[in-house]
Amino acid sequence: MGAGSVLDRGSFRFSLNTARGYGFEGSHPETKGLDSNGQIVSVPLHRHEVSLDYLRLELEFEYALTDRWTLALRVPYDIKDQRADVESTEPVSPQEKQQILDNGYIHHRPERYRGLSDLMLLATHRKEALFREGDSLGLSLGTTLPTGTTEEDPFELGYSGLKHLHIQFGTGTFDPLLELNYSMPVAGKLGLGAYALARFPVYENSKTYQGPAEITSGVLLEYSLNRCISLHVNGSAYYQSFAYWDRERDINSGLIAMSSMFGIAVEAWEHTTLGLDLRYPLSQRIRSDGDAFKQGPTLLFRIAWEM
Repeated sequence: MGAGSVLDRGSFRFSLNTARGYGFEGSHPETKGLDSNGQIVSVPLHRHEVSLDYLRLELEFEYALTDRWTLALRVPYDIKDQRADVESTEPVSPQEKQQILDNGYIHHRPERYRGLSDLMLLATHRKEALFREGDSLGLSLGTTLPTGTTEEDPFELGYSGLKHLHIQFGTGTFDPLLELNYSMPVAGKLGLGAYALARFPVYENSKTYQGPAEITSGVLLEYSLNRCISLHVNGSAYYQSFAYWDRERDINSGLIAMSSMFGIAVEAWEHTTLGLDLRYPLSQRIRSDGDAFKQGPTLLFRIAWEM
């Protein structure tokens, strides 16, 4: 969606960013069931069919301390709709079918989860005419604030036949943030940009969870139709490392994905801009044997006011 225009010293920008993702898939094979005594038992091979739609609403407040330094606070709120079912791949008895269903329920349930995610606090330094006339580089450093709800170790609970949740709204830790945004004119109405966004959890929380490092990078080509409307296309790469529970690798983490994005930005009226983008996955590779969610198409919308 871009970093937005440069703020003048003493000015504010208030933005509402929304992201609506569809069809994130996390299905996996399973051979365990749950008997009537709450004990884990072996059952014929079957699959846990899991998918997720999500909506993120993020408020962002920016204030320009100087012409080169800006402070930003992002407040994200997530709504996650999970669908879950089991599918038999081998013949099962009525008893085994019930054991399969009971075990599936303690792992994945068709429910809606909602809550505040980790806040993000960043300081940005902007440098213009770094390599050539008209270019701009923004370097942001910051941290997350552990405001999102976190869960107890789902693997320990699962081994004991207890209901649990893999979906979390935060990491429970202060995670360093690094962001880079570079833009430059190419020719006439054509511009080129590059960006990198990274989050690095470096220690485990009080529930023994250490979140994965996440890095998103990409390049963007922008064309200005006129003073108010511009179109852009970009290609991006996403890398997620492994997460850990009590220093044991979380098998439901680890993903490498490539995506394309197409969008439009409009200066709707004075001091107000709108943006609309569609991100679509091109290729994905899960780096573990678990059910890390593969990404689906995502629609992004942004409205920003400057004052």
